[in-house]
Amino acid sequence: MIRSIIRDLADRGCTVILATHELDEAEKVCDRVVIFDRGRVLVDGSLDDVRKARRGVHLRTVRPLDFDRMPTTLSDFMVENAPGDHSVDEAPQSYIAALAVWLSEQGVDVIEMRTGLATLEEVFRTLTDGTES
Repeated sequence: MIRSIIRDLADRGCTVILATHELDEAEKVCDRVVIFDRGRVLVDGSLDDVRKARRGVHLRTVRPLDFDRMPTTLSDFMVENAPGDHSVDEAPQSYIAALAVWLSEQGVDVIEMRTGLATLEEVFRTLTDGTES
């Protein structure tokens, strides 16, 4: 009910300032986001721009990737969570296409490759090194 009231006010042109630690809730009702940490502004922008700035990739392959054969323009961004399970926390748009091409050229059997915008929670954790204040 509160979310509906906030959204209705915003839709009628009212400015609503919502201070919350519930980032998933903020994502549902906010158009603009300011993230603070220890009294310092870390990011200030539209919800879409803040989320676009942190584009992630999750990749699962049948076999572990050979990082020695992978160009550093790809491997420098990638983290191996477990054999065959990889993630990239921040990737430029061009990274995703380059990774797909390299995987195809190498004949890597891909189980899953997902990409998308980060959640506000992921953006916050990245900007604060996962610490909470």
